[in-house]
Amino acid sequence: MGVDITMEEISARYDAVIVATGVPAENSLPIPGAEKAVKAVEFLRAAALGQNTGKIGKNVVIMGGGGVAFDCAFTARRLGAENVHVICLEKAGEMRAPAEDLELAAKEGVQMTAVPFDGNPKAISAVVGNHCEAVNTSVTASVSPYQAGLIRPLAVFSDFRVPMLPDVPTLQELGYDFSQYSCLGAIFPPGTPEPVRQRMEDAIKYAIEQPDVQQRCAETLFAKIVFRNGTDYRALCEEYWTVWGDVLGQVGLKK
Repeated sequence: MGVDITMEEISARYDAVIVATGVPAENSLPIPGAEKAVKAVEFLRAAALGQNTGKIGKNVVIMGGGGVAFDCAFTARRLGAENVHVICLEKAGEMRAPAEDLELAAKEGVQMTAVPFDGNPKAISAVVGNHCEAVNTSVTASVSPYQAGLIRPLAVFSDFRVPMLPDVPTLQELGYDFSQYSCLGAIFPPGTPEPVRQRMEDAIKYAIEQPDVQQRCAETLFAKIVFRNGTDYRALCEEYWTVWGDVLGQVGLKK
């Protein structure tokens, strides 16, 4: 608040605005052994009041990618921890901690590790099970839990609203200059004769634009299929490489 949207904009949009400082306590993670972990709020409260925080070892692992997690990391370092490692679900560039916390973490030697999910089903299960607060996934993968009332969609990444979620705004409608699509493309080997490539492109375009194909995709994939020719699809791939190339390098997937 105050960066992406001002308090004046929030006040003009809503009848009432509540500004809270956060919860005074947190729940333990529903995993074996979590009861032995030190809770973040209790740890920070004890440190701020000069009370006993418990033994701080040389190696400390902190779970979470928000501001509280990094507050714990900085506090642990100042209480004598030599190696502080932050692990979280978010990838680099997606952590909820303020930018200044990430910069300070780098200066103080706090290590950060993203823990990405192995596919959409596991990511959605983590949200349903309250293991994480939100996830970026496809509409198709979200259908069943959404219809069961287990998840609440916040925004769609496309330039247009999707038929299945007509009341859910796009990111651009919310003021974020960003869009993203799930892409499937036909890619041919170098040296493919142009007449062959063009014939395949024409056939794919014809099939996609058929009303019955569009209807079936909407009913089974809950998505709108948009055709792009070879030139436009190449430009889209290059755009995505520019946007995500650095992120792939940071998580070790770009070589």
